[in-house]
Amino acid sequence: MSENNEKAMRILVTGGSGFIGANLVKYFIDRNIEIQNIDVVPPTLIPSQESSWVQQDILDAEGLKKTFEDFSPTHVIHMAARTDLEEENDINGYSANIQGVENVLNAAKLPSVERVIIISSMLVCEPGYLPKDDLDFKPNTLYGESKVETEKAVRKQQLPYSWCIVRPAVIWGPHHLRLLDGFFKIMRKGLYFHPGASQAKRSYGYVGNSVYQLDKLLQVEETAIAGKVFYLTDPPINLHEWVNGFSRLFHGRDVRNIPGFILQAAGLVGDMLEKIGIHKFPMNSFRYRNMTANNIVPTEAISEVVGPLPYTMQQGIAETVDWIKEN
Repeated sequence: MSENNEKAMRILVTGGSGFIGANLVKYFIDRNIEIQNIDVVPPTLIPSQESSWVQQDILDAEGLKKTFEDFSPTHVIHMAARTDLEEENDINGYSANIQGVENVLNAAKLPSVERVIIISSMLVCEPGYLPKDDLDFKPNTLYGESKVETEKAVRKQQLPYSWCIVRPAVIWGPHHLRLLDGFFKIMRKGLYFHPGASQAKRSYGYVGNSVYQLDKLLQVEETAIAGKVFYLTDPPINLHEWVNGFSRLFHGRDVRNIPGFILQAAGLVGDMLEKIGIHKFPMNSFRYRNMTANNIVPTEAISEVVGPLPYTMQQGIAETVDWIKEN
C-alpha cells in the first residue's frame, strides 16, 4: 500500500483502551493515521489518547452501529472482549466474546469498510496443544470456549469485506500493568530463581512487533490474509535467555539458577498452603510448570505475510525496562 493510501486509512479499533490496544492506537497516531478507539473504559494507560476515544459497549448493537456509521472506518480491528479466566460455570458470562463479536461484524457492514481483523486467543487450544488446522480447537477453559465461538461467529456469516482472525500469544512490553507487579516485582528485587536445567521455549510477542504485525495485516493483498488465522507472536524464545535479559538490565547479572527439584518441592509446599487459605507463598505447582514447560504456537503463516520484525528480543526488553523504571 502506498504512503498516500496508508494515510487515507480510517481505522476503528474496539477495546483500544487495553494493553495491546493502547500501543496500537499510539502506533497509528504517531504515523498520522486517523484512528478511533471505542471502549467502555477510557484510555487510562495513555491518557493523551482520550481525544481518540468514544465510550461504547459492543453489546449495545444499535449504539455500536451508529458509532461505526459516524466514523465510517475503512479498516477495523476488533479487540474488545472479556479476557479473564474467572468464569467457570456459564459461558454466557463471556457474552462480549459471543454476541459482542456478532454485533461488531454487523456494524462493520458499511460501504466504507474494506478489511476487518478479529482478535481471538491462543487459548482456543489448551497450552502445549498444536492445532492441526485453523478449525482444530481444544480449549480447556470457558474463556477459551468463548473464543472458539468468536471464530465460529465470523465464519458463519457471509461478510462483504475481507477478514482474518488473529490469535495473540503472550504479549509483553510497555504499558502492561502486570509488569509492575507479580513475577516482575520479584525480578526487580533480585529474588527470582530459575530452574537450572530448564531451557523451555515460549511463544511470546513484544508489543512493538505485535502492532507492526497488525498494521501489515491491514495492508497486504487480500489474497494473503482472507479467511485465514494468524498467531500474533515473535519467533519462539528461550525463557531462560528472556529472564536473563531483564535481570542484566535490572541488576547487571544473570538470574540465579536453582536445581529444579527444589523449586518443584517448593511448589508442592505452596499447593498445601493454598489449600489452607495461605496464598502469599511465592511458588506453587502451576508456577513451576509455567517455568519449565514448552508452549509454542505456529508462526509460519504470520512470518510469511509480515516478514522481518522491527524489534529484537533485547531491544524489546530494553524499552520495557525503561518503562518499568519510569513507573
